[in-house]
Amino acid sequence: MYKMVVDTNILVSYLLSTKKKTAVREVMDSILSGRAVAVASEEIFKEYEDVLAREKFGFSADVVKILLDFLRQNSIMVETYDTGVELVDQDDLPFFEAYIAEKGPETFLVTGNVRHFPEWPYIVTPRQMVDVLKRK
Repeated sequence: MYKMVVDTNILVSYLLSTKKKTAVREVMDSILSGRAVAVASEEIFKEYEDVLAREKFGFSADVVKILLDFLRQNSIMVETYDTGVELVDQDDLPFFEAYIAEKGPETFLVTGNVRHFPEWPYIVTPRQMVDVLKRK
C-alpha cells in the first residue's frame, strides 16, 4: 500500500475544487477510500489546522473537522527528527521530515510545490502520484 505525506496545499486544493476529476481529488480519494494511507506528524496536523481555518478560504469548520478527524484516525503518525536540510521554504520542513521518518519504496511526499524540496524521485506532484497509483 502506498503511503503519502500530503502537503497542506493538497488539502486546500481538494477543499476548493469543484471538479469531480482532478489529480488532487484522485490522490485524496485514494487516502479516503483506504487504497493509500497518509503519513503525518503532530507538526503537520498543526499546520493543517492553522491553514484550513484561515478566513480567506471560507472552509466550513465542520467539513474541515470531518476531514482532519478522518486523517488523524487513519494516518501513520511519525516522530520526526532534525534532518539538517535547508529547504527553499523552511515552513515545508515538517513534511520533508515526516517523509524522511517513514521513507521507503512506497512512501511519497505529495505537493503542489515540488520546487520547494530536493529533486528526489519520491517527492511528486499530484499528477505524478496519480500515475504511480494507476500502475498498481
